[in-house]
Amino acid sequence: MSTPFEEPRLSPWEEEGRRQAAMLDRCSFVVVVGDDPSAAAELALGMARAHARRRRVAVADAVGELPPIEDLAPIDAPYGIVDVFVHGVSLSRAAQSVDPSGNLNVLPSGPMPLDRTAVLRSPRWGRIAAEFRDAGALLLLIAPADEPAVETVLPLADGVVLVGRAPPFAGARVLLAVQAPGLSGSPAPRPRATPSVPTGRVTPIERGAPAARLTTARPERPAPRRRWPVWVAAGLAVIIAAGALWRVTRSRPIASTPARTTTRLDSAASSDAAPAVDLAARAAAAAADSEVRSSAYAVELAVLTSATGANVRLEWNMFRDLPALTYAPVADSSGERGFRLLAGAYRDRSAAESLLAALRARAVLRASEGRVLRAPFALVMQSGVTRDEASFYITGFRAKGLPVYSLVQDDGQLRLYAGAFERAADAALLVAAARANGESPSVTYRTGRSP
Repeated sequence: MSTPFEEPRLSPWEEEGRRQAAMLDRCSFVVVVGDDPSAAAELALGMARAHARRRRVAVADAVGELPPIEDLAPIDAPYGIVDVFVHGVSLSRAAQSVDPSGNLNVLPSGPMPLDRTAVLRSPRWGRIAAEFRDAGALLLLIAPADEPAVETVLPLADGVVLVGRAPPFAGARVLLAVQAPGLSGSPAPRPRATPSVPTGRVTPIERGAPAARLTTARPERPAPRRRWPVWVAAGLAVIIAAGALWRVTRSRPIASTPARTTTRLDSAASSDAAPAVDLAARAAAAAADSEVRSSAYAVELAVLTSATGANVRLEWNMFRDLPALTYAPVADSSGERGFRLLAGAYRDRSAAESLLAALRARAVLRASEGRVLRAPFALVMQSGVTRDEASFYITGFRAKGLPVYSLVQDDGQLRLYAGAFERAADAALLVAAARANGESPSVTYRTGRSP
């Protein structure tokens, strides 16, 4: 017979974790990330309780003083995660057993201040992950969603569990995405550039939208066209042709024809070269016009060392609502790669300078951070998008690790861009990343304004 301690009353998040625990059956090291860290901790504990029935499990707090973990650990626990991964204390001494069998253990943040970066970048993760794998045990790490150092442990983990609105990490396997208790499951397909046929492996969770909106659906068959009799179609064709001939003769005087045939051409040019010259001139004029109208100025917020870190910053609370937020992978002369985090898309430099000043005034950036950059080029990912469709597309592209944003064009529709570059050639790295994800972008001047 089970005792009340063995079968505690679980919160809705813990119940959901217990229901979904089978998703981790073949895993030994899993990172759990949520926009609400306490909910992520409860979900992890629910999974841990289910797995503790048959193997050893440890739940580690890398966020800091999470109530669900602190409530289970002794108030006078002498060690925590900092002691294990920074000061070398053994995991067996720091982990606290919280069930009669001894299989369920928690690793609190500890009595010392938590240095997230130092903990997550500790070289001990590789050895401890290998120990759990060899023992057939399970380690669940609750990590902060806004800490770039999380990318250090991701290659060692079997995958990631996303809780709430936590964004996916580029290149990391998503084992499970749970928006709320009762709304969970294995990752749904990712959308392509069309909203009706999503494909892929990562669940794109759109803010405020039901998960069912992103599921694959068979397109409705269009209604059959009405077939017209052959003689009616022929009559219509004759009428249309006659009308077209009448318009041509009315709009172009006959006298203009000889004048065009007698126009002298340069002796070095052939008669069929004129259209090509005209098209080239039009293209040059269009490019010059686009350059003048381009939203070229942006604010460089930071330069990061990895795409994972850049994708994490896109979802930081202090950055996520900035206009035209994106990043641009670039390489210097030595081949060293960096990722410029950028915000804003303005025709005038003064508007970008105003944004930079506001970010410094609000302490989002320090006085020495940030600069205004002229970056007129970007990747066009999708054109002619309505406002209702934009967030759906952007969610799908972001799930692929592509930093897409929208700008309103003169006709009121939105165009989806990725990145912002000083020169068109600088976009080569992002173009390659987009093509690797099945997209076919083009590089052009970015135009429009933020919605």
